[in-house]
Amino acid sequence: MNLAECFAGVKCFVENSFARALDFPRRVRQKGNTMKKVYTSTVGQRLKAMRSKRRLTMRQLAAGSGVNPSVISLIENGKRAPNLRHLNGLAGALRCSVHDLIPFRVTP
Repeated sequence: MNLAECFAGVKCFVENSFARALDFPRRVRQKGNTMKKVYTSTVGQRLKAMRSKRRLTMRQLAAGSGVNPSVISLIENGKRAPNLRHLNGLAGALRCSVHDLIPFRVTP
């Protein structure tokens, strides 16, 4: 095995380990998907589920979080990735932690 093959193997291992550590199993490896697309859609799905569970409208959530209703709509539909300010405000309004909204799972 030459040095180039060794580095290629390490790169593949690191990418696969990173995808597993972030809890993005097969969807990331599917053609056309990127980590950002999967992250954005997962955060949006979780946000929508938590908002629906608490029976809040987008306007009510926007009023409680300080995030514009159109931004909430874009996040829920997977068209925009939320920044930390958005996540903090939304988590506060939903009475949950930021970790409940983001799709990261730490595995030993």
